[in-house]
Amino acid sequence: MAIGISVYNDKNTLQIDDRGITHGLVNKYTTTDLNNVENELCAYSPTVDGGQIHIRTIKSSAPQPNNVDVFVFGKPSTPDNFGLQVFREDGTVSFHSGYKPIRVVDFIRTPIITPQDYEKLFTGITKTYEGYGRLGVIVGSSTAMFFVPSNINSPVQVFQPAVVITGNTVQFGWYANKLPSAARDSVVVKSSYHNDFIVVDLTNY
Repeated sequence: MAIGISVYNDKNTLQIDDRGITHGLVNKYTTTDLNNVENELCAYSPTVDGGQIHIRTIKSSAPQPNNVDVFVFGKPSTPDNFGLQVFREDGTVSFHSGYKPIRVVDFIRTPIITPQDYEKLFTGITKTYEGYGRLGVIVGSSTAMFFVPSNINSPVQVFQPAVVITGNTVQFGWYANKLPSAARDSVVVKSSYHNDFIVVDLTNY
């Protein structure tokens, strides 16, 4: 079989290449519990306009405030011989046209925040992307921020990353919840916090 191909668009952006693997859509489901998706490459998109995505950096029983569609992406396989397939030198499939590929729109790294910069939690980042029917986010890395009150009887304040998608506008921020005061002994406070997100186009997926 012929091995190796590179495909570029009219802006000279690489679209397909045999040196990497283009992950494709392998599953989709709706949930209010994102606790069990840590080992999958997933894009999240709320089912309602203006819906929120509460990223779980620690296990929590609290549900999402609204339903979230989860788009699971995986390595392509060869279930049939129809469509375009690109093979790597070792015989593995790097691209299969039968799988809808991840379409990356942007990469976002939220600013580093320290516990002393408490007020910056409520600023966040807002970006608008024109020309897309539906947007979602893939979480690259995320960290919970803990505020441990000096009063040992007070609950620990936990801030975790949140995303709100309204049409073509995506807001990156935080949401808050509380842990019982007894949890303070197990809390590991870091010196600074940032979160990474990949914005993806999920139109017609």
